[in-house]
Amino acid sequence: MRKLLLRHCRLPRRSRTTTKSYTAAAETVAATPEPQASSVLCTLARLDAGELAATHGLYNSLIAACTKFKSLDDGRAVHAHLSASRLSTDAFLCNSLIHLYCTCGAFRDARAVFDGMPARDVVSWTSLIAGYARNDMPEEALGLLPGMLRGRVTPNGFTFASLLKAAGACAPGGGAGEQIHALAVKCGWHEDVYVGSALLDMYARRGRMEEAVAVFHRLGSKNGVSWNALIAGFARKGDGETTLMTFAEMQKNGFGATHFTYSSVFSAIACLGALEQGKWVHAHMLKSGQKLTAFVQHHP
Repeated sequence: MRKLLLRHCRLPRRSRTTTKSYTAAAETVAATPEPQASSVLCTLARLDAGELAATHGLYNSLIAACTKFKSLDDGRAVHAHLSASRLSTDAFLCNSLIHLYCTCGAFRDARAVFDGMPARDVVSWTSLIAGYARNDMPEEALGLLPGMLRGRVTPNGFTFASLLKAAGACAPGGGAGEQIHALAVKCGWHEDVYVGSALLDMYARRGRMEEAVAVFHRLGSKNGVSWNALIAGFARKGDGETTLMTFAEMQKNGFGATHFTYSSVFSAIACLGALEQGKWVHAHMLKSGQKLTAFVQHHP
């Protein structure tokens, strides 16, 4: 198998003694415009043949290529090769593997890497929390927070945004969202635009618009996510007038609307039965270059 891979490998054959040899190989794999099943395995074969040096940069590029193309089998092959090397417990590479496995939906593999790390930093915890949160596994995401705090690892903005996303996806009443909000305030992250937008979205999804509006006004700067979360929250509550007023304010402040925005606005217009306003919003949408997609037509 090794000889077959080497025979078909398209990577440049160079001396293992030069730094450029394995750097060029790593960059070739990572920069490949289209996924090639043999590229990663070919590079591993060259490593085994002694043509390339097993370096941090090479493993990082291989993992990045597997993540980019969601190549789970190749990723597992790289992981197996890395596990037998002196870099097997490198925190940066382990964090990259966690991200790879989460991207591919292989959460058992991601958790195995995480559990096998001798020391976990904030990136380790956040990578797994974010992976769970992005893939509709909110309980698993929230379940990591106590261990993170026991390990004296302080969450960062990305951690809080992911935790709040998970809390917003859970059934209301558990109090997790409020506890995370309090922790974000304690750590000084509550006014960060990304954390604040996630916090706003969590309250809006639960219909707690007073808290959502309060968070919105406390944000030092606002982005499209925060405006959209507020508009969607009012639309879900059936408050058509406030939805349209907020949409108008969003436009006045120079934020462009997305299909998600228009979906919420048309939902509000339908509740109001405001045909003329609907025509105006439709014209506004067409003028901005967007089309009435199935998402806008059928999603409240």
